[in-house]
Amino acid sequence: MLIQSRSAAGKSTLQDAIISLIPDEEYIKYTRVTDQALFYKEEDSLVHKILAIEEAEGMGGAAYSIRTIQSAKKITVAATGKDATGRMKTEEYTVNGPVCVMITTTATEIDQETASRFIFLTIDESAAMTGAIHQRQREAETLAGLIREKKQHTVTRKHHAVQRMLMPLAVVNPYAEYLSYPSHSLQARRDHKKYLGSSGRWLSCTSISGRYRPWRWTARWLKYIEVTLTDIETANRLANVVLGQSMDELVKPSRPCYRRSTKWCRNRRSRTTPP
Repeated sequence: MLIQSRSAAGKSTLQDAIISLIPDEEYIKYTRVTDQALFYKEEDSLVHKILAIEEAEGMGGAAYSIRTIQSAKKITVAATGKDATGRMKTEEYTVNGPVCVMITTTATEIDQETASRFIFLTIDESAAMTGAIHQRQREAETLAGLIREKKQHTVTRKHHAVQRMLMPLAVVNPYAEYLSYPSHSLQARRDHKKYLGSSGRWLSCTSISGRYRPWRWTARWLKYIEVTLTDIETANRLANVVLGQSMDELVKPSRPCYRRSTKWCRNRRSRTTPP
């Protein structure tokens, strides 16, 4: 997930809000990751974890290792070292995935190799949203705001407790063959997998409802749950908003400016064009 917006819009606030709902042992947050840092972590230290980096600039030269672990589900490096006798030898280090990566950025242009692996989220930068934020900030200074903050801690603890209770299950989509996705660009090859994941794993595995759905078994006693039509309907709504941005040649913060500029040019042309 890549959260993109202008400075002061609330990227870090959104990132922190998401992370606050995750148990402490299930995420790792860094301000900056050096080029080779991920290669030398413990072998299973990133498995099914959230790796949160505060700014894309903090990813630096580690972008390659992050892209690789997202695609290949592991990274391996061969490095030279000395044995007990002082002789040089080659040592291999492997770090396993999968890992979920969350980054914030103010950049309007992102390296395509990196961007193609992410789902983009943007912040509402409208004046109406700024007014709503101001209202909430003022309320935070009141007694009601203090009480609400205490309640938020209770809700957060419940989220942590419930997530620790969830168990991993395979997900089967019996409607997969009836789904479709635009195929006019190469980017769609990766986005299609994101879409299929949204209709299955996002909604069935991580939702509390997944815990109460009937389990099914194959002949070899493989335990799984099935995607429902409600899951697919919700995934379609998400895909139209989130994945639809990846098909746009402009990043979302630039799109309103483009529309206003286009509208202004058309109005000006209509006034200057002779009848």
